Amino acid sequence: MKVLQAYRGGHDGRPGWWLHLEYDEAGIERLKHSIPASRRTWDEEQKRWWVADEAEEDAIKVVPGLEAYRSQGSLL
Repeated sequence: MKVLQAYRGGHDGRPGWWLHLEYDEAGIERLKHSIPASRRTWDEEQKRWWVADEAEEDAIKVVPGLEAYRSQGSLL
């Protein structure tokens, strides 16, 4: 699954990642299977996923490109 954009951001007061992903039905199913619903959410309006920090390692396994974003650190 290809990352189009990834950035840190909170959701419901919890830290995590916002992910814009290239559509890949099998990849989305892997993401849903690997990360519990309590640690992810879909933002229909913005067409992006949010993944909680505590699921970051699992997200990297499913979305390997996320590792590059994590390694960049903050730009601000």
